[in-house]
Amino acid sequence: MSGKKTVYYWDSCVYVAWLKQESAHADYLDSINAIIESNKNGQCTIITSTITMTEVLSTKFDNNQQEREFVDCFSFKKHLTFDVDPPVAMKARELRDYYISNPITDRKLLAPDAIHLATAIIYTASEFHTFDNGESKDNQGKKGIPLLDLGSKVGTYSLKICKPFMPHESKLI
Repeated sequence: MSGKKTVYYWDSCVYVAWLKQESAHADYLDSINAIIESNKNGQCTIITSTITMTEVLSTKFDNNQQEREFVDCFSFKKHLTFDVDPPVAMKARELRDYYISNPITDRKLLAPDAIHLATAIIYTASEFHTFDNGESKDNQGKKGIPLLDLGSKVGTYSLKICKPFMPHESKLI
């Protein structure tokens, strides 16, 4: 084993599922919580784009503790954010252009999704965690490409896109 930490990229929807412990994603909450614990123990790194802050903080939380927990995970450097700088913006544009030239559906890659994917690619995420099944819409109401449908290939780049999953050790009772 190389000792290299796994780097997980978290899409905004994963943060919301974690903070609200959403029943819609109940099958993945144990894995999300295990990844959080692994991250707290320094065994993995969770990264995201700064646009995640805008997307998550526009969510209506059940209580102030959820928002505080989200902000705190960045304050203590447990989760890392990366800005939408020129390299990320240009990579996002490249990805959007790729899916215009090589459509996999009649939908386009939405700009926020392209930014998330570009950030994950540039900052070498091992896995991109999301629940995006294509329900997201742009400002004209058009649905984007379901990110989960991309699998392990984003444009010409290798990137595993999946729901958050962390294998758990079996406990003998």
